[in-house]
Amino acid sequence: TGQAAGVSMSLEGLSDGQGHTISGRDVVLYREALLNVLAQTGGDGAAGLWPDALVPDVDPIAGEKRNAFPLDVPSNQSRAVLVDIHAPQGTPAGKYTGTLHVSGGVTQDVPVELTVWDFDVPSTSTLRTAFGMSWNGPCVGHGDASCGGGDNDLKLRARYVQAALDNHVSIHQPFYTSTVDASGTENWGSFDQYAGPFLDGTANTRLKDA
Repeated sequence: TGQAAGVSMSLEGLSDGQGHTISGRDVVLYREALLNVLAQTGGDGAAGLWPDALVPDVDPIAGEKRNAFPLDVPSNQSRAVLVDIHAPQGTPAGKYTGTLHVSGGVTQDVPVELTVWDFDVPSTSTLRTAFGMSWNGPCVGHGDASCGGGDNDLKLRARYVQAALDNHVSIHQPFYTSTVDASGTENWGSFDQYAGPFLDGTANTRLKDA
């Protein structure tokens, strides 16, 4: 019932005990961040704390540590952590086990068990999807209202395209603009560099060949 301060979690991976493991970016912990809504904005809403963004412990695309942990859990409240485990194509079927370590203001080892079945889900969804993303959405969302970052903006957009594909969703506008300008001049260089790999399945997606 007392506050638990500085809580962290880790799950290094899972093993079937026969030399086969699931680890690295195929095991990601996300802290469920809470957004404080100051005023009700709809008939089905309410003011107060709402679960919103998933903050990764380690970014599965960039491979960089993020600020999911440590977190503080106030008295008489709970906090959620999403454990995302992906069994890559070709993972042998069987029972995989590991341990989720909780440390800091509270300590606990939680056994984790995952059953992998003997079939593969296609990396590219068999259901057609087309999720919209405006030309300036990523850079504006990351604090650059002018979207004047050049290659950095294109790299940021590519991360969103990859995150979508890794969750069986396709962004219908993987590149931010037309490759032909008003005078009819074509320029495919940046398109081929940043969008091409997502169209031909060669990008470094977690879902191989998505």
